[in-house]
Amino acid sequence: MYAQIVFPVSAPGLYTYRVEGELALRVRVGARVFAEFGRKSIWGYVFKLVESADREKLKPVLSVGAEAHFLSPEYVKFLLWLSDYYLAPPGEVLRAAFSKAF
Repeated sequence: MYAQIVFPVSAPGLYTYRVEGELALRVRVGARVFAEFGRKSIWGYVFKLVESADREKLKPVLSVGAEAHFLSPEYVKFLLWLSDYYLAPPGEVLRAAFSKAF
């Protein structure tokens, strides 16, 4: 399984990561996950789950946050709609929605 993650950064798009082992039991749309982004590891949110990926070598999801910090699938859908409607990168929409959390 692969998770498409949005990080609270200005970079465009969703980033695909491998979900391995027991983490696959906890990862779902809206899950808060910790993964390596560039040279550091940061928290992001799973916006989509897919069965296959275009690239063979992908970084893994490192951990999953507490379920209390998960977003509902409806809220994720709303954030993606906002991103599309306002032509804003999903990471900027996420950061604006949770300006106090990041």
